Amino acid sequence: MVFSKVANSYFDEFPFRQRKKLAISSDYFFLSHAHSDHTSGIQSVLSSSDATIVCSRETAAALKVLHRIPKEKCLIMDTNQSLDFDDFVVHAIDANHCLGSLMFVIDSTEHIKEVYTGDFRLGTPILDELDLLSNADHLWVDYTYGKNPKYKFPSRKDLISEILALMLTEGNYPQK
Repeated sequence: MVFSKVANSYFDEFPFRQRKKLAISSDYFFLSHAHSDHTSGIQSVLSSSDATIVCSRETAAALKVLHRIPKEKCLIMDTNQSLDFDDFVVHAIDANHCLGSLMFVIDSTEHIKEVYTGDFRLGTPILDELDLLSNADHLWVDYTYGKNPKYKFPSRKDLISEILALMLTEGNYPQK
């Protein structure tokens, strides 16, 4: 569970059952993307809280479909956009994981820098923002699959090749 004292907010966590009082007192929940391992508990928290979810436009659209969360409960951040809150500024970076996935860089008025990322894939969007990511006081990285060596994922190139081969074999994709 990641809770930022600087932003008084949770990141990719909706801990209704574990810390009911603290969850309700948070003003914002920052959501990197809409995969189920990041949205567990979202409906319970939002049904008993006035908190706002800070996320991308694509994540907000997925939340509406998957969890019936109205877009009005979401504060939309676009990639490379900064939002100024009272005591901190948040900058959104493309996490290069899935459509709408974001990394969050939080700069406090007390000159504390925090970086949070859910799942990400190192590549151009992130490498282009190294200056913004450097010198963080706190770095939180989701490691759902990194902590178990049995998870080894193919490269994107290999995965695309496999999918195309399956589609052609099954006759579900027209050949040129």
